[in-house]
Amino acid sequence: MNAALTTVSKLDRSITCYYANTSQKLQIVRIDTDSKNSFEKVAFPGERLLFNARRDDRLEVYVATDTQPVLSHRIECDRLQIQEPAIA
Repeated sequence: MNAALTTVSKLDRSITCYYANTSQKLQIVRIDTDSKNSFEKVAFPGERLLFNARRDDRLEVYVATDTQPVLSHRIECDRLQIQEPAIA
């Protein structure tokens, strides 16, 4: 019974997030999280991403350079949360 409650609890903390690469450069985006789940994706210029994360996770955005990716900024995932319409 405790395992089922833990699973539901983890799902309740998951939010759907949106990020758009509005730059003209290739970006690498990844979730900064302490959980076992990870997210890392190459985002092309103009690409839009939907992903699930925990409210307390952070999205790290790296700009691709010739030598190595450079951290551009970090965004709290709760700031990227989309508002889903209520079902009546």
